[in-house]
Amino acid sequence: MKDDDMVVVHTAGNSQGSSSRQQQQQAVAPQPQQPHRSQVELDPEMIRLQVLGDPQLQTQLRESNPELWDARNDSEKFNEIFKEMQRQKREAEMEKQREIVCLCS
Repeated sequence: MKDDDMVVVHTAGNSQGSSSRQQQQQAVAPQPQQPHRSQVELDPEMIRLQVLGDPQLQTQLRESNPELWDARNDSEKFNEIFKEMQRQKREAEMEKQREIVCLCS
């Protein structure tokens, strides 16, 4: 993971009554630069709780995004920082698309 990468956590439930650890599938990866992904709204609180419950995610977040790591115990601050990161990412993607359109014109 690199600076400015986002942590994405995917969870899947199992109706068989397995332990919560087995029910969670987690992926931590950089966000792809696909325009349709920017329309997906991630739940900052769900991600914060996942990070708090997983030492490996904690390590990755601490290394990749210290500002978000520092806010992990404050739900409101984490939400604010996370949403601002999403906004900045969307703006950067839109600017990149505008540049591509200008180059292709």
